[in-house]
Amino acid sequence: MAQTLPESTTAVDEAISTPASENPRRTIIFSCILFFLALFALIVSSIKLGINPFGSSASNHFVYQAESLLHGHLDIPHFTQTDIILVNGKHYIVYPPFPAILMMPFVAIFGLQFSDIFFTQVLSALNIVLLFWLLECLRLSGRSRRTFQQNFALCIFFFFGTINFYLSLGGTMWFTAHIVAATCTLCFLLFAFKRRYALASFCLGCAFLTRAPALVGVLLLFYLLLEERTGVNTLRSMLKGLSNLTWRQVRLALAPLAAFLLLFLLRDTLAFGSPWQTGYPLLVQQLYPEVHYGVISPHYIWPDLVANFLSFPSFTYRDAFDISPNLDILQGGIGLSVFATTPLFLFLFFSRNRQPSALLKALWLIIGLVIVATLLYHAAGWFQFGSRYLFEGYPYAFLLLALSEIEMDWRFYLLGLFGVIINFIGAQAFWTTLLAALRHTA
Repeated sequence: MAQTLPESTTAVDEAISTPASENPRRTIIFSCILFFLALFALIVSSIKLGINPFGSSASNHFVYQAESLLHGHLDIPHFTQTDIILVNGKHYIVYPPFPAILMMPFVAIFGLQFSDIFFTQVLSALNIVLLFWLLECLRLSGRSRRTFQQNFALCIFFFFGTINFYLSLGGTMWFTAHIVAATCTLCFLLFAFKRRYALASFCLGCAFLTRAPALVGVLLLFYLLLEERTGVNTLRSMLKGLSNLTWRQVRLALAPLAAFLLLFLLRDTLAFGSPWQTGYPLLVQQLYPEVHYGVISPHYIWPDLVANFLSFPSFTYRDAFDISPNLDILQGGIGLSVFATTPLFLFLFFSRNRQPSALLKALWLIIGLVIVATLLYHAAGWFQFGSRYLFEGYPYAFLLLALSEIEMDWRFYLLGLFGVIINFIGAQAFWTTLLAALRHTA
């Protein structure tokens, strides 16, 4: 007997199958505005900070990795001491290679002079458009009650009012990886909510091959598969209908992701001698002997908790009569709490949805796993302005803001504006300090 889907779920599926916009021309216009506004802001801001937007960063490891891949090998020249390890007489970076794979066509044309800075800025500007399309997809499918204008505002706050802004300005291997992972994650979410599961899985694999914690997004893929097959939107009912999900459907959805997992293991085998050797333990052994408890350990929970959630701007006084205390917005390079750099996230803890939602619970679970992975890691992200290891959870957190029943009133916009201001100040402080240090060591 055919299963009858609840009316609400049927409506969502019908909306998903309709054209992407009720007004395509308006969406295209606003998408272009967002892209060029974001890219222009990044180029101008980087120039003002003394960063050449068309030059190379001091840590353009992925450009060298792309050059090596073009010549058929994984090791790279030993051009810097920063996060390069030695294995069997060859030098490697331990970070997953997908950003380098993306750069390969450009490096083939421009060589090692290819700008990792401009590459990062363009992808970051693309991210704000992808987020806008995602939020509009949710609005038009009936999942989100946000208006077109509210979605536009959320995109502005994501780009300028989070650590995304400072991560986007100056390239470098670490920050470029965060931005590329965000691009892949947003593509994954967009395809997943459009029920294009194979494409979503492919994009999630790209995200994983950029930043490993992005893999937790597979939980959302499973959720959406269950939602589609069971026709319900409560977790208990979904689990009861788990038998409706066939192995063939799961296999087709996860095949691209599995291919990327195998590619990751193959890279580990070829570079480090074992599919289970990611290179991070070697990095700690060779370059960070002060780390005594390995790459992952409960010993790091407390210091990481402080760095990611309890670190706020502080003032220092020269003496008891000092009338101009100095502001330390970088906290010595450990950075600020996620709630200081993105105060909008505070709304997530002070809102109650009238209707229970399994989707919101799935998003919270994903964010929770990103937090757990961050708290167990041996480093907090130094040198940084904000808690960059949590950035893989930001797309999901903004989904929560869009899907929740939080009222976007004057208080919401005020906190969003405060986030924009503090991220502009933090970006200036961070890049000014970093560039000064680089000039001093040059």
